[in-house]
Amino acid sequence: MERYGELLTCQIVALYNAIHDLPPRSAHTLARLKQLFHESEGLPATSKILLRPDYQWRYGYNHQTIYRRAMGTSRLLHAKGLLDPMMMRWANTTRVVQLSDDPRQEPSDHDAGLSLVMSSIEIGVRRKANLRFISHLEILRHASSEAQNAQSPLSIPLPQLRHTFPDGKSIVLADVHVKPDAMFGIGYERDHKFFALEFDRSTEDVEPTKNLQRASWLRKILSYSSASVKPKPVYQTYLKIPNLLVLCVFSDATRMAHVMRLTKAHAIYPAQFLFKAIPPVDPLLNATTLLHLASEPWQRIGGAFNLLTAEEGR
Repeated sequence: MERYGELLTCQIVALYNAIHDLPPRSAHTLARLKQLFHESEGLPATSKILLRPDYQWRYGYNHQTIYRRAMGTSRLLHAKGLLDPMMMRWANTTRVVQLSDDPRQEPSDHDAGLSLVMSSIEIGVRRKANLRFISHLEILRHASSEAQNAQSPLSIPLPQLRHTFPDGKSIVLADVHVKPDAMFGIGYERDHKFFALEFDRSTEDVEPTKNLQRASWLRKILSYSSASVKPKPVYQTYLKIPNLLVLCVFSDATRMAHVMRLTKAHAIYPAQFLFKAIPPVDPLLNATTLLHLASEPWQRIGGAFNLLTAEEGR
């Protein structure tokens, strides 16, 4: 909860069962979750570890109860020795769902969908006994001191960004960063791979024609490419990770195909980018976890990639 900010009941139950090797349909976690919430009724806000935000009733009903971290969540984790002060600070600035302590605040539609996407991948990975899920907090624990002390620890700094537009205009941006929507790693039997996740809701430009100041898919492609230039990729020196693949999730297959064409044309290492299209996500109306995000292969330029096996295909 401290990593995600808020989760649907189905996400919490599935994550807990996967982490503790319980059957996927075990009801113990759900019963304990409800009990844990009601045990804190009447406590001051600073002592509560879970909230049920009011916004979940915006349609007059909900399919899943939503639970949100409360002001006492990090205090409890610190008291139990599960989070040190540095990790608490990283959690505050890198949560999947960005929220304040106001229980009335709604997450952005992007963050709500991202939470479902990211947790679905984590559940799928954790269900495999031969794999180890590596959270972004674990990544930061071993990152450079620059990353650990940065205001936005997962924002990878880039020396500059260069691009020439079709009309011949060349631009150079200095002192820029690329910040993934989420980040994680997977430990395989003989290897580790690390992933940046980008969740698209069709709100950003795909291919701007005049500048790169605003967020766009072209800027993302150029940025991740800049961060990956060998022999010493920036992500390697900044986050201390040996590799980085970029998972690109879309709700529009046509838009995804456009980005894939851009990737083929402009990425230094096109195979670094992995693609998947899913139906539009609204967790309040369709709360089913998307386990196929982990189990089914992702598309890449000229091939495919399986998250659970690290196998490449064509």
